[in-house]
Amino acid sequence: MERTWIPVLKKGVYLQERPGAYLLFMPEGYMELDEVAWEVLQRCDGRHDVGAIVQAMAERYAGDIETIRRDVYEFLTDLREQGVLEFREPSPS
Repeated sequence: MERTWIPVLKKGVYLQERPGAYLLFMPEGYMELDEVAWEVLQRCDGRHDVGAIVQAMAERYAGDIETIRRDVYEFLTDLREQGVLEFREPSPS
């Protein structure tokens, strides 16, 4: 995964906030998310690259930037392996 890659939820996958719960719906069912996962996935909208997501999480939450980067990369990689999201390469400028 490159920091310039743009994560996007796959077709049929969507987020929904309900009272007291953040949910990720996919064809196979749904997954309840914590606040951090919710914030990461809200940015998987085709406009934010991985580097921007890491930076946003580092600004929002105290912690070592490398730890945050590693956690975001692992989370996004796991979701790609589950078929929930895909990565797009940035368009050439």
